[in-house]
Amino acid sequence: MVLLEVSSGFDVNNVGVISVLAITTNQEIVAKKALCILWYVVGEGSYRMIGKLLQIKHTLVYRWMCEFSKHLPESQFLGDVK
Repeated sequence: MVLLEVSSGFDVNNVGVISVLAITTNQEIVAKKALCILWYVVGEGSYRMIGKLLQIKHTLVYRWMCEFSKHLPESQFLGDVK
C-alpha cells in the first residue's frame, strides 16, 4: 500500500489518509502508555518484559514511567522517615 505518490500535483485524498493514520498511531501510543503504567504499577513486569510484550524498546518504557512519575504528588509520610 502506497500512502504518498510523488507527483507534481497535490492530492487531497492522500492528505486525508495520512491524518487518519496519524490519529490511529496516537491512539495506539496512548494505549501502550496506559498498559505500561498499569503493568509496572501492579508489579507485573520489568521495563524489558513490558517492552517485549508491547513490541517497543525497554528504554521507551523507562522514559514513559519517568514522565508519569513527574505528575504524581509528593508522598507524605508520618514521622521522620528519610
